[in-house]
Amino acid sequence: MNIAIYVLMIIQLGLTAYFSLRARRHRDPLKRGLNFARMNIMIGVLFLTLSLAQLFTAPFRNLFVAFAILVLLIGLYNLFVGIRNHITFSQMIDAESQQVG
Repeated sequence: MNIAIYVLMIIQLGLTAYFSLRARRHRDPLKRGLNFARMNIMIGVLFLTLSLAQLFTAPFRNLFVAFAILVLLIGLYNLFVGIRNHITFSQMIDAESQQVG
């Protein structure tokens, strides 16, 4: 189980780096924002995975639990903001493509 969690976190970290590099290379601000939103989603999922791994594999000490809950809340916030921005930028891209077409 620990190996699966580590592999999952490495995949999520790789996708975060991929979307970050992709966002920084785009000239179109809408596609940049969409890729930054995807990066935020992946960071949120990565933090959620990290916090759940911390909760389920580490000994239950107050400091470990407090750290895991803090990382969980940061992950949920990143996931929420990423999904919200992804919806917003997707709608803006759809509206722009309908105006052009």
